[in-house]
Amino acid sequence: MRVKTIAVISLTLLLFALLAHLAFYFQPKEFSVIQGQAEGQVHKIIAGYIDGELPSIVLCPTNFTWTTNTIVSAANELGSRAIVNVGYNTIFVVFHHLANLDLGFAKSTDAGDTWTVTYPVASGNRGRFPSIDAIDEDTIYISHMLTSTFFYLQYSKSVNGGTSWTTATVDAAAISGTGGENSITVVDANTAYIFYDTGGAMKMATTTNGGSSWAISTVLSATTSTMSAYAVDANTIFIVFCSPTDNDITLAKTTNAGGSWTFTDIDVVTGGCPSSTPSHWSLTVLDENNLIVSYYDTDPDDLRFAKSTNGGTSWTTSAVDTSGDVGINNSISFADSDNFFIGYHDTGTQNVEFARSIDVGTSWTTQIIDATNDDVISLTKTSPDFNTVYGVYGGVGTQNYLKFIKSSCP
Repeated sequence: MRVKTIAVISLTLLLFALLAHLAFYFQPKEFSVIQGQAEGQVHKIIAGYIDGELPSIVLCPTNFTWTTNTIVSAANELGSRAIVNVGYNTIFVVFHHLANLDLGFAKSTDAGDTWTVTYPVASGNRGRFPSIDAIDEDTIYISHMLTSTFFYLQYSKSVNGGTSWTTATVDAAAISGTGGENSITVVDANTAYIFYDTGGAMKMATTTNGGSSWAISTVLSATTSTMSAYAVDANTIFIVFCSPTDNDITLAKTTNAGGSWTFTDIDVVTGGCPSSTPSHWSLTVLDENNLIVSYYDTDPDDLRFAKSTNGGTSWTTSAVDTSGDVGINNSISFADSDNFFIGYHDTGTQNVEFARSIDVGTSWTTQIIDATNDDVISLTKTSPDFNTVYGVYGGVGTQNYLKFIKSSCP
C-alpha cells in the first residue's frame, strides 16, 4: 500500500513539474510579438502560436510567390482599371474596354481563382477612368466618365453584388478632354464622395442618400490630373494629388465633409507634375492619424514613399526603388501598421514590379511580378494579411489583357 502511495505521489509531482515546464516554455514574455490578420481577425502571434493555436499565418521571410489569372483577354486594348476586396474571398474589379467603349465589371468569390465578367453600362462611350469602392459583398459604387465630345461624370451602384446596376449622371457640366480622372471613396451605403478633375478644377460630388442626388463643390480651382482619395468617416477625408502651381505632391484634408480644406505639401516633384493619365501617386489610410503614400518623382524617375503619423500635418519621405525609370504607375496597400506594399511599373523594362516593407516603410525589398511588356497596376487599398496581396494589371502593345495577381509565401 505504501509503495502505491509513493508511486502516486511521484507521478503527481512529475505531472506538476511537466505542467510548470510547459507553462514556462510558452510564456509570451520571452518572445517577440507580431500583429497580423487571420480570417479577418487581429491576433498576436507569439512564438509560433496564435491565441494558443498553431498559426495560419506567419510572416514570410522571403520574396512572395505570385499566382496570375487572366480575367479578360482582348484583341483590342483595355483601358484603366481599379480593384477592391471585401475580406479574403470577395474581390471586385472595374475596367474600361476600349474595343467597345464599355464599362466592365469582374467579380470573384473564391479569392481570385475564378471570375465572372459583365458590362454594367454596355451602351458604348462609357466607363472611362473607372474607380470603385464597396461597403460589403452587396453594396458597390463605381464612378466613371461618359465620353462624347466632352466627358460627363457618372456613377453606377449595385446593392446585390453586381447582379444589377443603377447608373446616373452625377455632373452634367461638360468636362474638357484634359480632365476626367476621378476617385471614389465610400463611407456607408448612403454616403459616398467622388473627386474629379474638370480640366480646370478639382471638384467634389457628395451623396448622403445612396446616390439619389449629388451636391457639387470645388476643392481646388486648378487642374490636378489624377488624384487618390480616402474617407475615414463621413467628415474626415484625405486626397493626394500633384499641385500644378508648385509641383508638389500635396495632401488635401477636410474634417467637416468638404466644408473647408487644408493643403499640406508632402514632397517636391523635381521634374514637375506628370501630365499623362495613369496614376502616379497612391494613398491609403490606416486610421485618421496614419497615412501612407507612394508616388513617382519625374526627376530622377524614382519610386518614392511618404508616411504621416499625425493626420498629414508632417511627413517623412524616402526612396523605394531608384534602379531606372520606375514607379510611373504605382499603387499602395497595407496589411497592418508594419507591412506595406507597392505595385508599380518599370518604364525601361515594361515589367510589373512589387516592393514590400515589413518595418513601417523604413526599408524595402523589390521583385518582378511579370516581365512580358505590361502596363498599369492597381492593388487593393488594404490587403487580407501580410502575406496576401491582391492586384490587377494590363498588357500593352500586343499583350492586351486584364490579369489578376495574388501573392503567397513559398
